[in-house]
Amino acid sequence: MRLPCLDGTILDYKTAQKDDLYLAPEQFLGKKIKEVLPIKAATLLQQGIQSALAKHKIETVEYCLMIKEEDTYFEAKIVQLNDHEVMCVTRNISERKKIELALSESEEKFRSIFEDSAAGMAMLNLDYQFLQVNTALCRVLDYQPSELMGMHIEKVTHPESSKRQKKAFQQLLTGEEKYVQFEKRCLPKHHLDQWSLVCFSLVRDSQQQPLYFIVQAQDINDRKQMENELKQAKNTAEKAYQVKSTFLANTSHELRTPLNAILGFSQLMKLSQTLTPENQENITIIHQSSEYLLSLINNILDLSKIETNNLEIHWQEVDIYRLLDEVKALLMPKIREKGLKLSIDISEDVPHFVEVDDLKLRQILLNLLNNAIKFTEIGQITLKVSSLIRCQSLMHYSSVYQTHFKETCNLYFTLEDTGIGIPPAEIPTIFQAFRQTQKGKQHQEGVGLGLAISRQFIQRMGGEITVKSEVGVGSQFIFEIPVRVVTNPPNQSEDFAKIVIGLQPHQPADRILVIDDDKINRQLLVKWLIKVGFKTKKAQNVQEAITIVRDWQPDLVFVNLQIPEMTEREAMQQIKNYNSDHRPIMIAITASLSEANRQQVLSIGFDDLMSKPYEALAIFNKIARHLNVRYSYTQPLLPASAVLHREENEILADLKKMPIEWRKKSYFAAIELEDDLMLQLVKQIPPEYADLSSLFTQWINHFRLDKIRIILEKMLD
Repeated sequence: MRLPCLDGTILDYKTAQKDDLYLAPEQFLGKKIKEVLPIKAATLLQQGIQSALAKHKIETVEYCLMIKEEDTYFEAKIVQLNDHEVMCVTRNISERKKIELALSESEEKFRSIFEDSAAGMAMLNLDYQFLQVNTALCRVLDYQPSELMGMHIEKVTHPESSKRQKKAFQQLLTGEEKYVQFEKRCLPKHHLDQWSLVCFSLVRDSQQQPLYFIVQAQDINDRKQMENELKQAKNTAEKAYQVKSTFLANTSHELRTPLNAILGFSQLMKLSQTLTPENQENITIIHQSSEYLLSLINNILDLSKIETNNLEIHWQEVDIYRLLDEVKALLMPKIREKGLKLSIDISEDVPHFVEVDDLKLRQILLNLLNNAIKFTEIGQITLKVSSLIRCQSLMHYSSVYQTHFKETCNLYFTLEDTGIGIPPAEIPTIFQAFRQTQKGKQHQEGVGLGLAISRQFIQRMGGEITVKSEVGVGSQFIFEIPVRVVTNPPNQSEDFAKIVIGLQPHQPADRILVIDDDKINRQLLVKWLIKVGFKTKKAQNVQEAITIVRDWQPDLVFVNLQIPEMTEREAMQQIKNYNSDHRPIMIAITASLSEANRQQVLSIGFDDLMSKPYEALAIFNKIARHLNVRYSYTQPLLPASAVLHREENEILADLKKMPIEWRKKSYFAAIELEDDLMLQLVKQIPPEYADLSSLFTQWINHFRLDKIRIILEKMLD
């Protein structure tokens, strides 16, 4: 477009885009700018013309026109042609203006977010100096904005966080990360260091060249303080737990040591042939009562394990019938004392041998039955046992068991009594630790742990327990646990009634050393070993033991782990490695048999371990496992296989030799489930019919009076 300088008349024009024209050519050619353009646009152009003439250089003017009801932006380049005319080159810059407007709005939004953000924000140049900071960051760092401008970020960074911060910048510059977030310790101006959660990012241009860093910082001082307090509380709790664990371990050792002596010497006395039947019964009661005391000690220790989630389940093969027999035998003195009746009814479908935690199941039954006895004054207590077989694939079981376990089942135990019952309001709390019913408090027995521990045991084994009760009528406890059925039990299960009496002939007597600082326990173990036929020596400390090892070279050594003079590792290494040509088997004796303790003991070089108090048979089995010795046994009353396989005609032949009056009394005793009376009748069987006496005793002990009834019915017929 060509215009005269003085009055701004439009003399000529050329255009490539007619759509950009504000008016048709005939409407503006020969006319002045202010006549055809809006006053604002005309004024801007006129000022540009005057400036171009005055400065003798190209002037740029931007103006806006309304074209097709839309704002259209133009840029005009004004060039002087001569003293009287200028040329104005215009182009449509609407798209550029839209972009600039959007950028402006975006910058305004960013500025608003930047300034008003509750989190601290800053822009850093590539030299890590502050370019811009917001109010929140100044508040965190306790600096004025003017003080931070140009400051290197390292000046407000704690030395502990400096290395991590440099790594973050490097990760951003190399493109390894788009943003990096970490917890940083800052150094404010006037107060202690400050913890912040910072996030670094890098802004790049269109060519992906770095421009500046964006830093965001959130105050986490309160959170870090809380974390530190929690950490301190955790450390305090762990120390308290360690003190408690040490106390329980020491207490366990102190309690188990005399118990081990009571249990062990009572077992030795039971082997005596000179005791009267009354004294034999007294010794049996002492032994059983000691085992019950041991269960109470275990209750306390188990509660501690439950509280710390360290309770372990040890699955092993168990003869359920024998276990129930032993539980009943242990409780019969109390039953007789109160004039009650205890019956155990085992369903035909209950498998004979299963894999279960023997000790925990025994403790559950003792806890429940003891409660029933305590709160029952008249009537009877009945324990019913049944099962539900669940055939399953064995793919998920260890290959060790795949030759024995063909199926699994749930064992159901139902305990009913005719006792005082439990009020409905107290039922929800009876399984809580140290909670007793009002009647329980009146009895002044126990501390309220039995039911709580029983439920924890049942749940850890995968089962559940429920209770129903009616005041004045009685209570019913029902629990179930999953077990694995042993269809091919090991042969030693048939020898459960045997007692080791010596070594079989034609084998060397191995040398065994016993190291224990407790004289009584040392003496007990040595007596057992000598009685069987082992060559035995004893030592009360490690130095004495080393001398014996040097001069005597034992084949096996029992070591009490609580010898005070040195650690277990030192003791093991000095004794086991004294003579590299003859290293003895080392078996640790400990008051704790947890899995963690087992792994720790084995890791330091012991070959095996066992816990106190221990049974004689357990000691002999450990020795046999490592020294391959063979024992001589007393004959059992009757092997389990004989109970299952003895020919019926042999039984009938023996019964025919018994008086008919005896057979009638036995028949009615079996019908009435009078096992005590039945045992008295069995004692009347002459010695020459020992097999019949053994068989009937076995059936009675396994609660199979129904078998006696059936066989006697045939005789009576």
